[in-house]
Amino acid sequence: FDVDLMPETLKRTNLAMLKVGDKINLEPSLRLNDELGGHFVLGHIDGIGLVKSIKNNELWITAPAELRKFIAFKGCIAVNGVSLTVSSARGKVFKVSLIPYTLRHTNLGALQPGAKVNLEIDMVARYLEKISHG
Repeated sequence: FDVDLMPETLKRTNLAMLKVGDKINLEPSLRLNDELGGHFVLGHIDGIGLVKSIKNNELWITAPAELRKFIAFKGCIAVNGVSLTVSSARGKVFKVSLIPYTLRHTNLGALQPGAKVNLEIDMVARYLEKISHG
């Protein structure tokens, strides 16, 4: 299938770096009548993170400075479109733990240190920031 990419998408994501044959993660949008049972992410990428290390199914990512205040322990974040729980957040880096299913069925299992990943912050954090700072 074909997709169109807006300049804003290319500016905020790693999609311009993709090559033919690279895998991406696609997930259908939530419908109004769907049950809410997961994380509050929308598919709107906020920035690019850098994979620092991968060990024991744990992925450590360096987050851009402007997103760090939104990343909280036990909060949610989407990495390459996969909604995950933050299992540690320290300074510039945060950690997510990956279950075997996620490693097998998404492109996260193929990541290597130095890879650039798309990050989407928690929707609630985004709106709380807007409310508190106008």
